[in-house]
Amino acid sequence: MPKFEELDSRVTLAQQMQMSEGPIVLINIFNIDPADEEALIKAWSHDADFMKTQLGYISTQLHKGIGGSTTYINYAIWESVEAFRNAFTNPEFQRRIGDYPESAVASPHLFKINSPNCASRAARFESSKRQEADHAFSTTQSSAQTNVERKKYPS
Repeated sequence: MPKFEELDSRVTLAQQMQMSEGPIVLINIFNIDPADEEALIKAWSHDADFMKTQLGYISTQLHKGIGGSTTYINYAIWESVEAFRNAFTNPEFQRRIGDYPESAVASPHLFKINSPNCASRAARFESSKRQEADHAFSTTQSSAQTNVERKKYPS
């Protein structure tokens, strides 16, 4: 399990998660022993797969410092603090935190999107994601219906 350190000593992540804002960005800085980098990436990828299924998730990326650095930054966009809080406090996600290497030090912090252009892009992205999901669902339903019809009326 990683050690957690607040990025801002005046405002904790727990305090931030009580706010009502959106869209928001999670910045999580990881520092890791070089021997544990592969384990960090594996644990983060496993977490990202879970988060992508959560309501209000928009996107995430993991960046590695250059020049031999073992500092990583996770940048994740969420529709709202509430959506992030629901995902973060989900028992499945809390269990997955235990998969991180013990040498990992995580410093998560929430930020509001200050640029109007970024906020509108985030909203458009979320809207297009919903449309894609709706389309995928209707396509799946249509395909399932076609398969049922084929079974009823074989060629």
